[in-house]
Amino acid sequence: MRKLLALILALLMLCACEALEEPIIDEEIFVADSDIGFIKDEIEIIESEDGKFGAKIRYSEVLEPIYDSIKIYDRFFLVKEGETFKTFEFTGRQIGYDYSDFVWNEYQNEMAPYLGIVSEGTMKIISEDENREPFFEEVPDERHYLINKDGIPFFDVPLEDYIPMTEADEPGKLFIYGTAKGNRYEGWSQIDGSERLVRMEETEPRTFVDEFGYEHTGFYANWYGGYMKHGLNINGEVFIEPVYSGLTVPFKDRIILWYSAFMQGQNCGYCRMIDLDKNALTDEYNRIDFIGLEDGYWAGVAVSYGSDSEDPIFDRNGEPMPEGIWFIDKDGNRISKTMGLVQEEGGFEYEGYNFVKEAITSVSDVITFLDENGEEMKIAIKDCAFKP
Repeated sequence: MRKLLALILALLMLCACEALEEPIIDEEIFVADSDIGFIKDEIEIIESEDGKFGAKIRYSEVLEPIYDSIKIYDRFFLVKEGETFKTFEFTGRQIGYDYSDFVWNEYQNEMAPYLGIVSEGTMKIISEDENREPFFEEVPDERHYLINKDGIPFFDVPLEDYIPMTEADEPGKLFIYGTAKGNRYEGWSQIDGSERLVRMEETEPRTFVDEFGYEHTGFYANWYGGYMKHGLNINGEVFIEPVYSGLTVPFKDRIILWYSAFMQGQNCGYCRMIDLDKNALTDEYNRIDFIGLEDGYWAGVAVSYGSDSEDPIFDRNGEPMPEGIWFIDKDGNRISKTMGLVQEEGGFEYEGYNFVKEAITSVSDVITFLDENGEEMKIAIKDCAFKP
């Protein structure tokens, strides 16, 4: 009797092995490229009478046949249910989120081979018109999850724009900086998935009220993972949309708008100064600063990097601006001779614009600068100072 039972058991095991060697698989749905020891023949795609699909592994149902399609990646299932994509571990447990689409990530495929896309409604992005003027544009909402080879998102917020980075001193981590809905997010996750998810930290744009009662507003834009854009509200109404790279209010009736990527270097970006009627008083300079002195006096300083400017700037006649540093008045008019982009003191060279700004301390100062030809010249600050 024992021999008979052993023979029957052996026959059953043989049949099971034969069944595993010849699974019923719909090749239109099945996509496998396993590299982790999971045997392709152990996965069986099952189909219900109403044409829905599920999956079995070693005769155990891990996914009910309720999905419109199933794809099998190296380490997870991808299913489509209606217009929604979902990822599941081979155990049948859902991982990640519900996605509008799921695609190959051609840019970061080594760390994050996939993108889970979320689309719902519209979102604001910052564009520029033909005059380089920034503005808010409504576009279809499309935010992304970066997803690793196990189907696991690296972060728990879908981002409009992001920068994934690795650090030499922490090679096992992926750091992510991104933006979504005007806020900035920052976080990290283990590349190998051993720590699957670290919550992204949200940074809301800084809002404050200045000495004139104007409310400064912010919007984290989708450029380089979250530089803040700036705007201005006056009397509770939007006066300047938060679309500018910088915004300063030196005087109650003067506003300086900073364009382009000025934070990337002294010769990057440019400025436009406007009045409360939004008239452009000047946009000839890469940088403008007003420095408060004693007794209510101010000194204005501006710089142009000429042909070295990353953004072309032009004078009021439409001609390319020459390089130089100048004292300016409240309207941006030049009221001094041209100072050089390089200044020297004690045998050392300095970036001229910072040198000039730091040299201005008092209306009574008489300061020696170098002109554009390297020749010494003296400037009395009282001849350049003004009361706004």
